[in-house]
Amino acid sequence: MNSDHPGRNENGGTLLYQAPEQIFSIGKKNRASDVFTVGFIMFELLTGRHPVLVHGENKTDYKKRMKGYTKIDIKRTFNIPE
Repeated sequence: MNSDHPGRNENGGTLLYQAPEQIFSIGKKNRASDVFTVGFIMFELLTGRHPVLVHGENKTDYKKRMKGYTKIDIKRTFNIPE
């Protein structure tokens, strides 16, 4: 796998479905992290697209964008209009 692809990362999980606290090691993985991951998966199952990933985005760019989600803003995360 291309190391620049947003797949598995150093924390042992799939980067595209990890909570920000896991990606940036800013807290312990807990139930909230699991709920975050389930929410991402459910969103993708229901809509056919990842809630945050931009098509063609690499791992570095994805991590930069996810840095802004350390405190989840539901409207921003799921592109809900004001």
